[in-house]
Order: sequence, then structure tokens, then C-alpha cells
Amino acid sequence: MEKRIVLIGAGIASFGPATLMDLNLSSVLSGSTVVLHDIDEEKL
Repeated sequence: MEKRIVLIGAGIASFGPATLMDLNLSSVLSGSTVVLHDIDEEKL
């Protein structure tokens, strides 16, 4: 089963980059699809 991770509010500078780095380094979540959502398209 494919893992899908949805980050709501991903455009927040203090939240998004660190979370993406943690997801990238996780062997458990390897191969997951990451979906980014934010109401501010420019920040996303």
C-alpha cells in the first residue's frame, strides 16, 4: 500500500522545510508521496 503524507499549512517557513527534511531522512516513510497544501499559493 502506497503511503501518502499530506502537509496542511506547508507554506509556513518554520514548519515546512524541517518537516520535509525529517520525511526525507525517514527510512520507514521511504517511497511515500508527499502532498503539500496551503491557502497561500505563493508561500507554498
